[in-house]
Amino acid sequence: MYPKPSQYDPLISWTDHKDFNMPGQSKNTGYYEIKSRKQLISRLKGTNFNVLNVGVNYSEYIKASFECKIIINPPGIGEYTSRMFDQTYLGNCIVLRKNSYDNGLSWKPYIPEIDFYKTDWAENLGEIIKNYKTYQHLSREYFDNNWTPKAIVDYFVEKINEKRI
Repeated sequence: MYPKPSQYDPLISWTDHKDFNMPGQSKNTGYYEIKSRKQLISRLKGTNFNVLNVGVNYSEYIKASFECKIIINPPGIGEYTSRMFDQTYLGNCIVLRKNSYDNGLSWKPYIPEIDFYKTDWAENLGEIIKNYKTYQHLSREYFDNNWTPKAIVDYFVEKINEKRI
C-alpha cells in the first residue's frame, strides 16, 4: 500500500503532512495497492524453485540470505532497494525484475534481470541459478567498484571535475 497524492500538493503524499510535520493538512485520499511484489512471489511459489519468503528481522534476513543461491529483489514502489546494497556487499547473486532503472555507472552487466512476464522466465532464472557463482562474483565486483564510500566519493569528484573543465 502506498499513499496517494495530497489534495493540496500532488508532489507529496497525503500522509506527508503529518509524517514530516509539513504545513497544512490533507484529507485521506486513499492508497494505491501495489500488487507486483505479491504477484511475483506467487508466480515463484507456483514453480519447482525453492523459495524462502518469510518476514524476519534484519539479522535473520542476512543469515537466511547466505542459505540461498540467489536473492530475487521483488519490486515494490520501485526496483531500487537497499536489498541491492546488502546482497552485493555480501557477494550474493541478486536478481532484479527487468526494468528501465539504472545507475550512472550501470549495474546491468553485473546484476542479472528477468522479465517475469515472458513465457521463458523460469528457464532464464534456472540459467542464472546454474551460474550463480559467476553472478556472485560480478555482484561483489560491482559493489566494490561502485558502491563503497570511496567509490561513491571518487565518482562525485570525477563528475565535479568534469564540470570545471
